[in-house]
Formats: sequence, C-alpha cells, structure tokens
Amino acid sequence: MVALLLIALLAPPVASPVSQLALPADTPGVVVPPDFAAEFAAAEEALKAFEAMRIEIGPDTDVAAWSKALSEGMQAQAIALSDLQQRYLRLAGAPPHIGVPAYVRAGEVIERFGQNLERLPPPAGLPPETAKLMSQSLQTAAQSVRQAAVHWYQQAVALADRSGVTGEWPDFARQRLAALAKP
Repeated sequence: MVALLLIALLAPPVASPVSQLALPADTPGVVVPPDFAAEFAAAEEALKAFEAMRIEIGPDTDVAAWSKALSEGMQAQAIALSDLQQRYLRLAGAPPHIGVPAYVRAGEVIERFGQNLERLPPPAGLPPETAKLMSQSLQTAAQSVRQAAVHWYQQAVALADRSGVTGEWPDFARQRLAALAKP
C-alpha cells in the first residue's frame, strides 16, 4: 500500500511503447536551436532506458515477494519517471516546436507508468475477494496516473493552439486525450 501512496504523490504534477514521432529537429521547415535539440535528444535516450524498465511479477508470486518486487520496481521507475519529467518539462518553455513535443512526452511517460501498473497481477494465494480488491486498487491507481497524463496532453494542445504548431505532435496529444476521455 506504500507503493500506492507513492503513485498518488507522482500523479499531481504509458498498451504499446512510447510513440515513434519525428524528433522536433527532424521536422521539415522547423529550425530548432542546437542546444534545445541536443537536450531533447538526450531526453529521448533516457526515455529508451525508461521504456526498458518493467516491474516483473509472475502470477504465482506470493504476497511477500510480490510486495518486495512492487516496492523495488516502483522505486526504480519513480526515480526514472521523475528524471524524465524534469528533462521534458525543462524544455516546455523552449520554442513551441520543442515545447509541444516536450509536453507530449511528459504525458506519455506518465501514461506508460499507469499502463505498467494496470498490467500487474495480484499476489498469488490471496482469497478471491482480496485479490479482486488488490486488482481494483491497482486499476484505481493507474486511472489516477492517467489523469496526470491528461494534464500534460492538454498543455501540449494549448501551446500548439496558441503558437500555431501543427503536425504529428499536437495530433498525437489530441488522440491521446480522446482515448483517455473514454470510460
């Protein structure tokens, strides 16, 4: 349950891998200052490491091993998530062609974190009612995390609308907002 509190702390400020959108520096007709392009590229490298992280808990894992694996996995992912959020949000104040993708990525990494939570099986050996409650708790935590992703996607769309940025990044943010709005 301590891990679920950690999730709640992360939420206020990801079914498939993070999207493969073109880097802002690779967008035709867009000039991106080299320092922002380098920072974004470095964040994308850190994103690859985050993507490789998994909380691996087998379906037959007992409660003690499940709790330990969850706690250790959550701690590692929370540290990586915090680093990624900081990297991308530092870029949110950059020119809009960098800021919009930065907000999109901030939403994506949080969404991915929620998706990883949602996939965890409950510990083995629990009475069915307790296992169901544990699964519901993970679903609730994942939903809370996804709502934090909605915030960053909304920021991406708002910045794109204010600045006239069009293309795959704001389109992706709008698609994710529509998907996350569905119950």
